[in-house]
Amino acid sequence: MVTLAPITITATSQQYLVDIVRNVCQPYCATGSIMPTGGVTFSVLSQATTGTQTVVTINAAGSFLYTPKGSCRAIPKQFNEQFRVAFIGAENAVPTIALTALQTVISPDNIKDKCNCNLAYGVSMATPLTIAATYPA
Repeated sequence: MVTLAPITITATSQQYLVDIVRNVCQPYCATGSIMPTGGVTFSVLSQATTGTQTVVTINAAGSFLYTPKGSCRAIPKQFNEQFRVAFIGAENAVPTIALTALQTVISPDNIKDKCNCNLAYGVSMATPLTIAATYPA
């Protein structure tokens, strides 16, 4: 699941905290010494301009590794998630879209307090992302 929390919104630039939460099949200790690792990359999947409105579909492709409780083997998980944003510009002007992502922060999610280690049943990957639209002159 993708959640967008706006940081800064202007006419031609939008910055969000993009939080992607993925559940895992086998829980891991949220207070353990081995925490999930991974990353996310963002790309423009498509854009469509009608009149003054441009709708941009962004793809978030990522992967992470986590080690289930009681295991010594890390499990890899991959994902693709999409979300949309819109820009309003000049009539029928098609903007060029640029994406700039900052560092992803990975943390345990969906935590249940069992067996004194706070079992985590999910992974949160939070990334600040700036989406900029440059309109033709």
